[in-house]
Parts: sequence; C-alpha cells; structure tokens
Amino acid sequence: MSITAGGCHIANWLIGQVRNEAQKEEEIRQYARVIGVDESAFCQAFLQVPIMPQDKFEQIARTIFVLANQFSAIAFQNIQQAFIIAERKRVEEALRESEKKYRRLHESMTEAFVSVDMNGRIWESNRAFQSMVGYSEEELRQLTYSDITPEKWHALEKSVVEEQILVQGHADSYEKEYRKRDGTVFPR
Repeated sequence: MSITAGGCHIANWLIGQVRNEAQKEEEIRQYARVIGVDESAFCQAFLQVPIMPQDKFEQIARTIFVLANQFSAIAFQNIQQAFIIAERKRVEEALRESEKKYRRLHESMTEAFVSVDMNGRIWESNRAFQSMVGYSEEELRQLTYSDITPEKWHALEKSVVEEQILVQGHADSYEKEYRKRDGTVFPR
C-alpha cells in the first residue's frame, strides 16, 4: 500500500508473503521453468510460505488500505499544520518587530500622546504626556480622561466623542485644559 502526503509518495506499507490455497505446486514448477530457476528449490521455498484464504487476505488488504489512507491524510494534515505554524511564527516575529518600532517612535515623540478607550479609560500614553500631567504610565492607566480634565471641559469632550469620533471615526483638533497630578490646571 502506498502512503502519500499531499499527492507525494512518502512510504509503502508491505504485507508479508502469503500464498493462496488455490495455487498448485505444478503451476509454481511451471513458473520456475519460465523464469529459469531451479524447480525443486523454488517449489521448496513456495511450500514454506504460509497459506491464507482469499477472503482473509482481502479483508486484511482492505484494512491496510484504510489505514494507509488515514496515515496519508494525517501526514498531509501534519505538513499543512507545520506550514501554518511556521507562517504564524513568521507573522508573530514581524508583529514583535513592528511593535518595537512603534514603541521606539512612541517614546521618542516630543509631542504628548494619549489613547483612551470608549469609556474614557487611559490605556496608553507616552513620556511627553506623562511628564506634562505629572503621572506615571501605571498611574494614568488607573484614571479616566475625565480625571485629568477640569469639569468645564467634560461636555465638550462628550460631544467630540458622540458627534465626531463615533460618526467620523476621528476627532478634529481642539484645545482644552488638563489637571496635573498636583491639581494645577494648564494651559491657562
């Protein structure tokens, strides 16, 4: 039986020698003469081969055929999975490199940068923003944008989210004040 993976032959499954009970010694002697070998030695070797009924042989052959096909399918799946894993590793490495570049750019920016989720939670900021408001990155992650924005700006920011970010997908630039860690408000 042939075992394949993706249409490529990768192995054979061999069944040991058996003879059919219908085979006669005279036929074997005649075949020995046709191929030019010693009849008695050939016949003696033939008689040492175990007899197996035809139906039993066919049953075993069908079973091996099914197993060979299953092995072929499993081998092909393993090859596909190996390609998928290799591609995933390549993509993950590219993503790590991209993240490193982004981090270097993000941290080297002189302009303040802050990212806020739709609930106003601060989830990312750069050093320039942290320096500007006087909080560490960890402290900012515990705050909302409202916590660092004086009350008089809350309505404007709510309208920016509802009317610009949710509708346009971005906000136009606008000026506002921030509340530093020490409570001072800037710019004034």
